[in-house]
Amino acid sequence: MKIKATALLPILSAVVIGSFATADIPRTAEGKPDMSGTYNVGTSTSMQRNRIFGDNRYMTEEQAERYTRATQSILQGRTESDPDREAPPEGGDGSPGAAGNVGGYNAFWIPRDGTTSVGKMIPTSIIYEPENGRYPPRTEKSREQRASRYRNYRQNDGTAWWLENEGPGPYDDPELRPLAERCLLGFSSTSGPPMLPALYNN
Repeated sequence: MKIKATALLPILSAVVIGSFATADIPRTAEGKPDMSGTYNVGTSTSMQRNRIFGDNRYMTEEQAERYTRATQSILQGRTESDPDREAPPEGGDGSPGAAGNVGGYNAFWIPRDGTTSVGKMIPTSIIYEPENGRYPPRTEKSREQRASRYRNYRQNDGTAWWLENEGPGPYDDPELRPLAERCLLGFSSTSGPPMLPALYNN
């Protein structure tokens, strides 16, 4: 059976292109794609959808413009400050926050990265399932576990009171310390999976 050379061209082209594409991918010593590097998972898109958006997965053009303007106004607070400016008022400026916001993080330390976009559309939340873009209600077991954890929050009186109780105590051995604190995973939720933004260190 004869096969025309022109019929083989698409096949050969695909093989050549595929080999070039494979060669361009950095690989580990084991031959697997090397995904190591520095990633920025920061985004201004909220995890849960604000209820004002209902079941709308994307902002309207007007909403997107308002959102962008609000984000830009926050970014302006990160610009370089005048070193000769006056000292803040004694006791804080009276706004909500710790000690009148005299010692909390200002906008410089809190990255407001760009919104996540899908094409030219801005999602109303990172969560898109269920349809309302919000966390599902906690199960009864989850609520019990959370309540159990908060029972460990009490005044430190210098005694190991938890030794009289069943189950693990409040960080009474290294394995109960948070994984990020033990440097096994990245800060907050940035290590994944899934990799999600946090207040900072994205």
